[in-house]
Amino acid sequence: MKALIFIPGLFGSMGEDIIPGTGDWDFGLAAINYRPFIERLTSMGYKEGHDLFICFYDWRKSVKECTERYLVPKIHEVKAKCHQDKIDIIAHSMGGLLGRCYIQSTLYGYDIDKFIMIGTPHTGSVKAYYPWAGGTVPPDDSAVGIASHWLLKGYAWLFARILDAPSPLDTIHITLPSLQDMLPSVQHPPYLMSDEPFNQKQFIPVEHVYYRNHFLDELNRLSYNLFTRDIHISSIIGDTKPTIAHISIASSAAASSAPAKVWPDGRPVRHYTSRHGDGTVLTASSGYIGGQQYVFPAYHSALPVEASHIISHILGISKPVEPVHASSITSYISIIADGPISISLINTGRDGSVRSHAMSNAKGQSWLFIPQPKLLPVSISVKGLDSGEYVLGIDTPDAPLERIFEFRSFIKSAEIQNISIQIAPFTHKPVIRRR
Repeated sequence: MKALIFIPGLFGSMGEDIIPGTGDWDFGLAAINYRPFIERLTSMGYKEGHDLFICFYDWRKSVKECTERYLVPKIHEVKAKCHQDKIDIIAHSMGGLLGRCYIQSTLYGYDIDKFIMIGTPHTGSVKAYYPWAGGTVPPDDSAVGIASHWLLKGYAWLFARILDAPSPLDTIHITLPSLQDMLPSVQHPPYLMSDEPFNQKQFIPVEHVYYRNHFLDELNRLSYNLFTRDIHISSIIGDTKPTIAHISIASSAAASSAPAKVWPDGRPVRHYTSRHGDGTVLTASSGYIGGQQYVFPAYHSALPVEASHIISHILGISKPVEPVHASSITSYISIIADGPISISLINTGRDGSVRSHAMSNAKGQSWLFIPQPKLLPVSISVKGLDSGEYVLGIDTPDAPLERIFEFRSFIKSAEIQNISIQIAPFTHKPVIRRR
């Protein structure tokens, strides 16, 4: 088998480059989605570090910068280590744009044999408009869309505290310029429409929208050269899942030249979904690039795992791989800490295992993600690394889109505080109690 590089999507990497003190590269909290896929690749016969490699990258940066800084060196590294002139690439979501950016550039070394893209937003995703134009999380009609919600809200909250940014939109524009590369391109059908009362709804041409995606405009203009690079190109495309296709907006004053203007085209009033998508990317966007295409009924975050038997076929794996259904996250509690503390979960399941995913660094920033919390209230232990004030950011699926609930307190060095978190049934507001 040829050596294989997997490129994860947005939020799919964590390490020193992104948040200092978090250590070596790994999937971070996105492991809940990606580690099962790596296990599926392992079951096909690949061995991580031997012929299976992961291209982690700082997804906050632009696609072009990530390609040049992380993907190109990784390809050279893998070719040298495995003594192969050509390798295969599997890329999920934004990772597919990194792969395209490399293949379509003058840097390309004719060293890719198979290129498999999974849920890649070739003409962008309408969802990206919400954080990039308004600094907020997009609404979602699907439970599985929760995955991108808690990651986006959590990272935005954490980065805002690290940078002391003046507004949510400033935080997004300063820390996540990659989101601009996810906006719909001119090849995408118009997605904004006026919502003026008594007037016929009119679509705004993509080229007239204030915030533009010039990166994808140009990448797609030159997409024909993908098929002059001696590569077997395949796409895994999600379908039949409700996906935001149009946003109805209220009228707005003329767009100014301010670089961080909130909703310059008008504030969203409502959105409309299509069943032709994966919950994040419309089917037409994922299928914009030609090549061999496989349309699969799965949500965006579940596509890699649920389509792994198709991927095995594309790679030419002789060992049969059975289809598998990825479990969905329909509820969660996300707890982020900033201050001189460490946090850990006290509750355990019936078998004694901790039902959480954790991330922390040496600077007092910690994150606990508890999917499908069955034991309520959730109990956590807060330990003082030093004396001072700390803040807990607590998020749930029913919390307001615009904010994370904050709990502030003080702690002494080496002190341990046990805290219970209960979600109020009607207000969905976290109720904090010390035990």
